[in-house]
Amino acid sequence: MTAALCYNRALLKQAICNYIKRVYLKRMLWMSIAMIFVLVSFFFFEVSPWLQAFGIVTALTIPTMLILGYWFRIQESLKRLALLDNGRFSVTVSDSGLTVESAMGKSDMKWLLFTELWEFPTNYLLLYANHQFITLPRDQVTTAFIGFIRDKLLANSTEAQRQ
Repeated sequence: MTAALCYNRALLKQAICNYIKRVYLKRMLWMSIAMIFVLVSFFFFEVSPWLQAFGIVTALTIPTMLILGYWFRIQESLKRLALLDNGRFSVTVSDSGLTVESAMGKSDMKWLLFTELWEFPTNYLLLYANHQFITLPRDQVTTAFIGFIRDKLLANSTEAQRQ
């Protein structure tokens, strides 16, 4: 089963924003709440100036790193987009794995590499490594295509649990 996809700047930005929001809410929300509590407490409790400065800098580092990570990820993705033939490429799914083919080349990946399929209003994100994903725009893939991917991911997780 093959899907012909076409990326543009807005699509990539939206996908990266969706990813960062999900990761932020999944992994960093409680840390951010704790940092806000620490930041506010420095203004209400008497602490030494160096500790207050250290706490403020530490608390402000988290959102700064998030914003910089978002910006750098978009810049990197836009450089790759420029290498594609007007943003066009194809994704083929089969029983053995997933194949991505574009003007840059061809890549075959086994289903064991993929971990999750995240669903958003505008796209799907197929995660396959630490902070790596393939964006599947909702309006460019069929429900059968996504269903096939879900089935393969479910089969992988079931097989991993048996071992």
